[in-house]
Amino acid sequence: MSIKIIALLFVANNLYAQNANFTYSVFPVGAPQCEGVTLIFNDATTGTPPTSWAWNFGPGAIPSTSAQQHPGIVNFPICNPLQQVTLVINGGGPPSFTATQTIPIYCNPTACFTVNPSTACAGTPISFNSSCSSIGAGSSSLSYQWDVCNGTPGIVGPNPVYTYPEDSGCFCATLLLTNNHGCSDDTTVANAVCITIQPTITVSHVDASCANCHDGSATVFITGGGTPPYTIQWNIGSTNNPIINLDPGNYVVCVTDANGCSVCDTATVGLADGIIAVDVNELIQVIPNPNNGIFTLEISNLLQIENIEIVNLIGEKVFASMLRQAQHDKVQIDFSSASSGIYFLMLKTANEIIRKKILINN
Repeated sequence: MSIKIIALLFVANNLYAQNANFTYSVFPVGAPQCEGVTLIFNDATTGTPPTSWAWNFGPGAIPSTSAQQHPGIVNFPICNPLQQVTLVINGGGPPSFTATQTIPIYCNPTACFTVNPSTACAGTPISFNSSCSSIGAGSSSLSYQWDVCNGTPGIVGPNPVYTYPEDSGCFCATLLLTNNHGCSDDTTVANAVCITIQPTITVSHVDASCANCHDGSATVFITGGGTPPYTIQWNIGSTNNPIINLDPGNYVVCVTDANGCSVCDTATVGLADGIIAVDVNELIQVIPNPNNGIFTLEISNLLQIENIEIVNLIGEKVFASMLRQAQHDKVQIDFSSASSGIYFLMLKTANEIIRKKILINN
């Protein structure tokens, strides 16, 4: 009789012997286990087949619970590196069996950056700084990939410095962050950097007639680029244009536009030789002066003027005329469209530029 009871107890214990367990996999295969991930769950219980299943996928999961043996797809839109999933099974007898696994749902990083300066002159190094970014809970390192929107590849690192090769234009910038669990985030800033074109200038000079005559001059011409208004600074401290009463020597001028973009050049005043040593006032007359913009140039036949330009007080060219013949006695100029003010007449020979001041009264 005792042998039968022992046998029945052995059979009963084996009938209800169970080991609760489950498996999961990432969908699609190879996707990082980050917030927003989809996992597929399957019962992997061993022993007597259960008759009920109670799944709890933890806070934020969709769905959060299931009573199916193989619930399949579950989405985890909220990150939690300590997310716990529990399966409780019952095989029809009094005991229940529980399996719990910690399934980390890693947090995405947060991409953020600043640019300095955001508006710059051509050739200025631009600093990108990602210190406002965050790594994401549960991760320990980040990789950085930058796109500066001009086709330049391979810009990496948290705080790169980049010089745009373009002369001008506005460019977006994108930062892609990826942490050590494969979670990523990116951000794009439209027109993150605007490059402004540098001013372009040329300089001219009139040589001094002797070493101590103090009658040389230098002029800078703003020929294009940049954003008005411009400021002019010579290395002798003057902001005038032209600078006059100069001795022989080198005179450096820098022109800066409204965006702070600067360009410099040097005018070299030497000692005059030949015709330029003659008093210019005896060789060229402006009749009348002052005038209303219409006047006559009487030019000595000692001079061979190739072209005539008129510039304003900041060196901008406002009138130009090419002379077809090598010599002219009289040249009629119609500059009547000009506003009243002081202008400089620049008469160019093959070797020199001769300057005359004119006053327009309209």
